[in-house]
Amino acid sequence: MTHKAIRFLVLVSLGACAARAQGNLAHFTYGGGYTSTFTFVNQDTTAAANASLYFYNDDGSPATVPVGGVSTPSPYNFTIPPNGSSTFVLPDPGTGSAPWGWAQLVVTDSGPVNGQLTFRRSGSASAPATETVVPLSGVQTACVLPLPNSNPVILIPFDNTTGAHGTAIALANTTTAALTLTFEFDDQAGSVISKHANISFGALNHTAWLMTSSNQYPETTNKVGVLKITGMNASSDVAVVALLFNTASNTLTTVLPILQ
Repeated sequence: MTHKAIRFLVLVSLGACAARAQGNLAHFTYGGGYTSTFTFVNQDTTAAANASLYFYNDDGSPATVPVGGVSTPSPYNFTIPPNGSSTFVLPDPGTGSAPWGWAQLVVTDSGPVNGQLTFRRSGSASAPATETVVPLSGVQTACVLPLPNSNPVILIPFDNTTGAHGTAIALANTTTAALTLTFEFDDQAGSVISKHANISFGALNHTAWLMTSSNQYPETTNKVGVLKITGMNASSDVAVVALLFNTASNTLTTVLPILQ
């Protein structure tokens, strides 16, 4: 029975090779001084990667984005040569608005593709330009089904000390079903600052917020600690990243989530 089960899993894995979600980018934006640069690397040394990048709005609907300055409906299709890479930009159109969302990479008949998104915020006479990176999360090895991890917990360190730092969170539901999440904010001593249960998060939905905003989680103001996210069936059910803003130096950096 064990051998039959293993053989079944192998066959299913091979069958899933044709097209699969390779990974997710928890946030993109452009405009308002920001640009987003996507870079993907084909790790297969012999076969080209036929890739599609699906862009989604906050409500999970397909997003039209200006790839290279050209209005492009989702998905954006491209090919990466063997052992090669592909880079494209969502430029700042020069307007005050900054649309945002999240993206999912789907690859057909190829080995693993990895990559990242680079945010660039333009500078001024009083503030330097700054950049930070959002990695491609949930990257899957070619033709291998990931084993689910039960009751996953995602940890995100935060620093909201007034006058210096503020933490922004971007979160996407990468599944076609609604999720019910729980957020727990703990201080550095491990004590609970606050806990918010039954947070409904629709299929393919996306959200981003500054943690200390008055309509979000102002109880974290002047606090340093960890945000715990639970409620997923698998850690890949959500794509999440945090950005740490330093208002003193007018810079930002990436805070990577930790899987517990």
